[in-house]
Amino acid sequence: QHFQASAFKELRTRKVTSVHREYVETIVPLLEKLPKDDAVFTREAFSYERFVWAYSVITTRAIFPGLLSEQERSEDVPLVILGPFTDSLHHGPSTVSISFDPTDQRCIMTAFQALKKGDLVSVGIGMTSNMELLANRGLMLPANRNNFVLMKFGLDMGGDMHASARQTMMLQLNLTNPQTYIVRYGELPQGLLTSLRIQSLTPVEFGAYLKAPAGPVTLDNEWR
Repeated sequence: QHFQASAFKELRTRKVTSVHREYVETIVPLLEKLPKDDAVFTREAFSYERFVWAYSVITTRAIFPGLLSEQERSEDVPLVILGPFTDSLHHGPSTVSISFDPTDQRCIMTAFQALKKGDLVSVGIGMTSNMELLANRGLMLPANRNNFVLMKFGLDMGGDMHASARQTMMLQLNLTNPQTYIVRYGELPQGLLTSLRIQSLTPVEFGAYLKAPAGPVTLDNEWR
């Protein structure tokens, strides 16, 4: 109820829809091939409810090395890592690097620095925001630098008499109007920055629009 007007509801709805589609397209065809008199592998044992439970166990407890940075994983690692030990590790800012030994089929975790008894061992979550973590894993981090907001940029085509000229400038720079950008902590997408600069140009500055992508981000540059 608290997420009715947020992007979380849409993200969660897409996740539920994706899980149901995977069950229908992958599991159901396999169930149809089961012998009807099989007492072990029954259709009831592979119901949608049980599939959701199994899917949730993996997605909330497993480690997905593909989401980790190069510092947090070494060389080739499996798509998913799940085991009696790894599913109890804390997920957050990583304190270990993960590697995999294909010969012995074992996962190796190497601490970035010496650990003392009682120190927290944490596995990284990669470039994952709190909204994604809440939708996919049911948890959030108190200080997540990967949080983002969706920011939609659009020229005022009805109220700005120079909007058409600004849109032409944007097209020359391969920018789309309108456009939605993902804005993360400490970052500003170059496309959004350039669009904002073009939007702020006065008519006498139109001839210099090609300089919009250049120059450092300073208070003097952005707010004249």
